[in-house]
Amino acid sequence: MKKTILSLLAVAILFVVFESCKQGPATLTEAEFAQRVDQLTALEIDSLNVVLDEECESRLPNLVASARDSILAEQAEDKN
Repeated sequence: MKKTILSLLAVAILFVVFESCKQGPATLTEAEFAQRVDQLTALEIDSLNVVLDEECESRLPNLVASARDSILAEQAEDKN
């Protein structure tokens, strides 16, 4: 009797496992997919903006100094 109950329980568990495996993952609709792409794109743009702002802030003083030196050198040549 005990073996019969265990056998039936094992068959029931196997049945449930195989039935649950037949169900595929939930797929996104086209609108949900587009929304998710827009969200990820916005996040990527925000992170890139931070990186580009930092790069601009670090490069700007050198560019200004270079332009200033070029203008001063040109003015010095004009005086001579």
